[in-house]
Amino acid sequence: MAVVFCHYAALGKNLSAMPRDFHWGSYGPHLFFIISGFVILMTLGRTRAAADFVASRVSRLYPVYWVAVLATYVMMVVWPPAEEPASFSQMLVNLTMMQTWLRVPDLSSVYWTLAVELKFYALMLLLFMCRGLNRIEAVGFCWLLLVLEYRVLEGLCGVAMPGPVRVLLTVDYAHLFIAGMMFYRLKTEGNERWRHFVIACCLGMQWFAGGLEAVLMVAGFFALFYLAIWDRLSFIAIRPLVWLGTISYSLYLIHGGIGDVMMPWLRGVWDAPAVLLLVPLAASIAVATAMTFWVERPGLRLIRAYYGRIRERIVGCPLPNGKTNSGRPS
Repeated sequence: MAVVFCHYAALGKNLSAMPRDFHWGSYGPHLFFIISGFVILMTLGRTRAAADFVASRVSRLYPVYWVAVLATYVMMVVWPPAEEPASFSQMLVNLTMMQTWLRVPDLSSVYWTLAVELKFYALMLLLFMCRGLNRIEAVGFCWLLLVLEYRVLEGLCGVAMPGPVRVLLTVDYAHLFIAGMMFYRLKTEGNERWRHFVIACCLGMQWFAGGLEAVLMVAGFFALFYLAIWDRLSFIAIRPLVWLGTISYSLYLIHGGIGDVMMPWLRGVWDAPAVLLLVPLAASIAVATAMTFWVERPGLRLIRAYYGRIRERIVGCPLPNGKTNSGRPS
């Protein structure tokens, strides 16, 4: 919700309607990446083959993403933006979720995080195939050292480092993924000082990535994760928040396109900040709810059921008990 308000407030300010911005929402992706570190390590801990992980990620991310891309493109065609409208070929490339690597602009500005996520998934899959998950603390610490070396050489010593190195190391966000993995290990493997030390290093690395304000925000996220793994956050598991959590991925994907279309139109009808924020928000939540229950969940079940049927040919053995690896979406 903070991310949605951040984007809508920024758009409203461009329309000369917002009295202030909501830049705190820009830290939402930081929390997303910490959660991803936690969830992906959990998922790989239950994974028996690389193909299982690929099927899990594809079924989780792509079906509703395809619908969001198509819907966003249609909105941009019917209600063209002030800047250059999206082309059909741009939309097709966006359907792959690889547009960042193919140097094609995102249809929606929020899609940039998906490229970061995919890169992290690939690195974790490689680590899984190399049987390195049991040494994730050492791997995470070495990863942090490499990022620190990159920043020292480039920022303090003025040595120009190759761009691919920066991309591979995920310089700006690696510490967030690593912290999420450490929290998962604390939750499942015990309260070892080594893990707390790596988390402290991750917080220190945030200083290089974003300064004092970002450090304070990420420290707050870390505090929430500590409360969560100590079972001190169960009080937030109430129906309205669980529902918002359920639709959060669809809401993240679609809110930008809806805001871009509705807010300029609303400004000509009723130029009030509350209207410009709340009407697109309500529309985005309604559309995201429909996408979650009519696209995201059915698509996930369909892909995983199909994968379960062909898994024996891909992996060499059926799923345990002949069941597909569906379970609760993660």
